[in-house]
Amino acid sequence: MLSLSSCLLISIIFFSSEITSEVVNIFGQNLETNVTEIFVDANTYNGEFPSEIGIFKQLASLQILDNGINTPIPSEVGLLTNLKAFVATNNPINGSVPSEIGHLVQLTGLSLFSNKLSGSLPSEIGNLGNLALLDLNNNTLDYLLPSQVGRLSSLVFLRVSNNEFGGYIPSTLGLLQSLDSGNFAFNRFSGRIPSQLGKLVNCKTLDFGSTKLSGYIPSELALIDFSVSFAINSTQLRLPEDEYSAPLCSKLTSCDNTYIPKIVCSKCDGVVAPSSSPSPSVIHYPTSNAQFNFIGVSLCLSMIVSFFSL
Repeated sequence: MLSLSSCLLISIIFFSSEITSEVVNIFGQNLETNVTEIFVDANTYNGEFPSEIGIFKQLASLQILDNGINTPIPSEVGLLTNLKAFVATNNPINGSVPSEIGHLVQLTGLSLFSNKLSGSLPSEIGNLGNLALLDLNNNTLDYLLPSQVGRLSSLVFLRVSNNEFGGYIPSTLGLLQSLDSGNFAFNRFSGRIPSQLGKLVNCKTLDFGSTKLSGYIPSELALIDFSVSFAINSTQLRLPEDEYSAPLCSKLTSCDNTYIPKIVCSKCDGVVAPSSSPSPSVIHYPTSNAQFNFIGVSLCLSMIVSFFSL
């Protein structure tokens, strides 16, 4: 008989099931050294985010979607140093993002959108140099967006919209040379757009809508070859009064801004800006650095344990 503990690669999938803490504990006691993927989708699991998650030292992908977890992310998540994908979306997870998240230096995708996260984003987030996706949309995170986000040199998608971030947008974001899109909308950001964002030569979309940003849009943004552009709905931003006014206007996807008169900007008619690419809710990352899929050759049988209608 094949023993579960003898396998080197195991994926645990709970899909549309009634999961109890007892079921989780049984698997934790028997498979903690072997599990590389945990996928919990659309279940009835309610209650705590188990601190025992830290025992799965080989875990490369942790995805918890559409459940009822209503406690903070435990600091023990920081023990998962092999983790490449951490997706916990559409849960009522509350509390702050633990600073221990900064220990996950192999992480390439962090998606925590549509929870009830609050407090400040820890500066340790800047330790995640391999991170390509950071999606914190639709929470109640506040205080400042840490300047250390500018250290995420591999970041492609940055989504912090629908939170309560305030203060200035950090100028260090101009260091994100891999950035494809940034969404800062529906926050309390104030002050000016930093001119350093003009260094984002690979960026295609920026959304500053529904914030408290004010002042002139930096001319440097006119020099970026945006293939799409940016939005400034419901802000107090102004076009610069120079030769860059027209180029910047041409990059606007929409503008309902009374601070930019229609005689200057033909987009000031309240046209709804197109939404950016949807946030991926499920991400499959490799257990090795060589491939971007979860299908690979293992020295031992790969087992997928699925629960349907327990």
